Amino acid sequence: PQTLPDDTVAWLRPPRQRRAWVAVRPSTREIAGHIALNVAEGDPAVGVSSDGTGLEPDKLAVVSRLFVMAGDRRKGVAKALLDEAVKAAHADGLQPVLDVLEADRAAITLYKSAGWRSLAPIMFRSRAGEPLPALVFAGPPPPDSTAR
Repeated sequence: PQTLPDDTVAWLRPPRQRRAWVAVRPSTREIAGHIALNVAEGDPAVGVSSDGTGLEPDKLAVVSRLFVMAGDRRKGVAKALLDEAVKAAHADGLQPVLDVLEADRAAITLYKSAGWRSLAPIMFRSRAGEPLPALVFAGPPPPDSTAR
């Protein structure tokens, strides 16, 4: 996130959350990163995700809250967390989707290199009302299915 919300705990555990994972530094047992998998119902990008995948919202899982601490970046933490969330979505018979701000080029590079495909642009608003251009992505399909 560009800025953390006032209530970080509530932000990390929204009511729509299915599961969440935390990466921990083995040497210090400190948090290195986090990712969550949410139900799509109520997600601001659910319409774009549903239209882009051809799936109803109940067949989608929204990857969210992916972050890696600054000192742990470029070490494969984000990729490992993303892979775990995708694997869990597939195990539940769901297609993973996500949205990312266009300004977050490193995240977009990660998603593309992990086999995610861009579905469509979307516009969010900051808390101050500023426009925040974003992209909606669909994750790779389960290994035993055909790609959409």
